[in-house]
Amino acid sequence: MPRHPFSAILGDKTVSDQCMFQLDSLAELPDLVRKHNQSAR
Repeated sequence: MPRHPFSAILGDKTVSDQCMFQLDSLAELPDLVRKHNQSAR
């Protein structure tokens, strides 16, 4: 059983293939967002 709803959603390959990020921890998010924003400049 998934730990949270996003585990179930990301278990669908058609959804997960469209994700910009796949996180194991929210601690990763600030760095990923910063890198994404820098690449968009």
